[in-house]
Amino acid sequence: MFWGWHSLGLLGRVGNDRSMRLDEDVWTCSALGTVGPHGGLSDVAGGGRCSYRPLSSLHLAPGVPAEPRDRMVHEVRDESRWSDLTATAVTGGALPTPRFDDPGAGVVVVTDVNSQHVHAIVCGAIRRDDPRIGHVTSLWWPNLAWMRSPIAPVVMGTAFTVLFRSFASRGAVGVMAHEAWFGPDALDALHDIGGFRPMIESYLGAGLAPSDASWTVCRWAASVADDRVVTVVTDPPLQGDAHRLLLQLLRVQLPDVAQGTRALEPVDDRYRLTMSGQIRIDGTTGVGDGGPLDWYDHEPDTGDTTIARPRARHALGRWIDDQLALRA
Repeated sequence: MFWGWHSLGLLGRVGNDRSMRLDEDVWTCSALGTVGPHGGLSDVAGGGRCSYRPLSSLHLAPGVPAEPRDRMVHEVRDESRWSDLTATAVTGGALPTPRFDDPGAGVVVVTDVNSQHVHAIVCGAIRRDDPRIGHVTSLWWPNLAWMRSPIAPVVMGTAFTVLFRSFASRGAVGVMAHEAWFGPDALDALHDIGGFRPMIESYLGAGLAPSDASWTVCRWAASVADDRVVTVVTDPPLQGDAHRLLLQLLRVQLPDVAQGTRALEPVDDRYRLTMSGQIRIDGTTGVGDGGPLDWYDHEPDTGDTTIARPRARHALGRWIDDQLALRA
């Protein structure tokens, strides 16, 4: 365990002041009836060990790391900078492989003051299915003995802060981590330095428990015929903010439509396909095929649905974009 009072410990305490937390909307019941990060409660109910910490207004405030940490903690945003820091540094093992092609990626490298030795690497990304939430995916040290040094908690605290500020600058209001991905030393760092706590505590604070994970707040279905959305229905019927939030939740599950349909396999025959799904307390459960639905009497699917399915998903995404633009 790492003890000592450091910058991230202070931020963790300040983050508990709800007047400074950025994530109040995450833990407040939405107009649709959803609460928490996408899939978070279902993951907890399934036995997943998730940790979470809120971001605060301090993560949006101007400032720079104090000396000498400003020469030891480096935010890396591209492959070139990554190569500069790691090509000649003594690492002591195989490096992580950050995905700089992901616009939501965040990478922080900790070195000595002369950038000759890499002491730690922290990687994460904004979640694609919930852009409000950042995700710590990797904590890497070439030599764990460095983590026992007196300066390590302070420097690692700065590294976490740099990553959190990177997430906050892109709109994130909270950060989570799947504990099963980390060993004991990394978990100590997440909890004692990063300020993470079991996600179940956040749900309990919002009045929810794992037993609530299976509750469905809304069902939806969409019928697409020949790349055109014919019908979108919900149970119960939704209007206003609730309907807009439903569209936003569905949109992040659907493919990018900017390239049009030319990249998709053409359909020789006419088709009709119905997709459906559920919105639970913590978000969508996916975009699947409709099949028989006891609450929506729709025409049967026709045509080659294997080829048609990507086109139907593309059409639904384009339709949602148009609807959200009209409601903007």
